[in-house]
Amino acid sequence: MPIAPSTIAQAAAAFGTTAQALMPLSGGHATHVYEFASAQTREAVGKSPRGSELCVLRIIPPEAEAPPDAVRAIGAWVAYLARHGAPVPAPLTSQDGHRVVEIDQEGLTYSAVATEKARGILAETLTQDQWTDTFFQAIGRAAGQLHALAPGYQPLPRLRRPEMLGIGDLFGPDQEAAPAIKARKLEVLAAIDALPKPDDHFTMIHGDFHFGNFFVDPDNDHAITVFDFDDCGYGWPVMDTATQLFDILVLYDGPDRAAFARHFLTCYLRGYRTDRAIDPFWLAQLPHFLKLLEISYYALLAPGYSPDDDDFWVSSFMPGRRERIEAGVPYIDLDPVAVLEGLT
Repeated sequence: MPIAPSTIAQAAAAFGTTAQALMPLSGGHATHVYEFASAQTREAVGKSPRGSELCVLRIIPPEAEAPPDAVRAIGAWVAYLARHGAPVPAPLTSQDGHRVVEIDQEGLTYSAVATEKARGILAETLTQDQWTDTFFQAIGRAAGQLHALAPGYQPLPRLRRPEMLGIGDLFGPDQEAAPAIKARKLEVLAAIDALPKPDDHFTMIHGDFHFGNFFVDPDNDHAITVFDFDDCGYGWPVMDTATQLFDILVLYDGPDRAAFARHFLTCYLRGYRTDRAIDPFWLAQLPHFLKLLEISYYALLAPGYSPDDDDFWVSSFMPGRRERIEAGVPYIDLDPVAVLEGLT
């Protein structure tokens, strides 16, 4: 259903601006995303050094499968992170003091939220010659900061997010796939389901921590700002590390992927343990989560895939993927615990 101009106008007015002042931004998928300038006072989370004078308005339609209650739960988590100095955009409150504004359009409910806009550029726009060790360490530190804060998060029951692997069907056992692919996925899910869920290692995680969901500011010591928490939920923090490694290996088109993976993980872990200790047991589970990502994204893309696809990510990831999955080939030849033990 197309978004009505009146819905956009109501959302803009709720956060102290006008529809005419909005600048559409790309990358919102089902969500409508706009940039605007605002002098409104931020809620009492402090002004993040990563923030600019600009703000971002997101209007979330009903078909995005994020009802207002879910949007409120996500916003509460991000607000908690912002209050504690995590590398996230600080949320704004509406003119009447709400983080989430509900707008009715022909009997359907849209949700509007706004945050400060992060400084820097989208990480996936960097070229590989801009991938420095400092950048990789900054990614790890950002993840470590989020994960270090997670055990202290105690939301009200109505604001508690579900388990991340159960959100949608991407990572679940019911995802449609060819029989041999589904069989491999069920094996991986069985291994993951057997993992313990201690309070300090089964916490809120981002759930989709890839290069399209964070900004980097090369002029500010490669400061990272993480956004798009729509898939956040309870899970094992190693899932976020796996997502990051999984994605960068698709983006990487240089020689010796295994050597590059070891180098990236070395830098990432150096940054990560600045704020959070790393338990070798959990890092040893990384291959399971990499395989879950590989199988799930293959199953998602396979029905519409063509070898002529001009999307770089898809054309890099898909060729030969089915054969690798069916043969049980690891996503990458990597011993993550050995990488950890080799840190100095």
